[in-house]
Order: sequence, then structure tokens, then C-alpha cells
Amino acid sequence: MKKVQLGRRAALYCRVSTVDQTCVRQEADLRAFAKRRGYAIAGVWKETGLRHEDDRAHRKAVLALAQAGDIDGSS
Repeated sequence: MKKVQLGRRAALYCRVSTVDQTCVRQEADLRAFAKRRGYAIAGVWKETGLRHEDDRAHRKAVLALAQAGDIDGSS
């Protein structure tokens, strides 16, 4: 089992454009990717439905984490 390196944290952001879609597959794929790369998951943020990019509160939250250095970029 691969150990998570200190400071390697990822936020998972899932988004679908219609209410009849789900984030299940996206989340599973992102969790698998994070595991392969040795990232701890800081949290999962999900948004559903058509929204203007400026109205995506969860996306803004994830970007704020990245800007604050609370999560790391992919390698």
C-alpha cells in the first residue's frame, strides 16, 4: 500500500449539467486517480445543473483551497 506523502492533498470537484445526471462515475474516477497518485482527499464538492461559471459556489471553494495552498496540483 502506497503511503500518502505529507502535503499531498486533493480536492475532488464533480459537476454535471443536468439534474438527471449524477456525479457517481466522476467521483469514483477521481478517487481512483487520487489513490494512484498518493493524494489524501481533502473533500468532495459536487454541483449539478446548468449554471453560469460565476454561480458555481463549490468550484469557487475548491479554487480558494488551491490559492490558499491547502490542496496540491496534480503531478
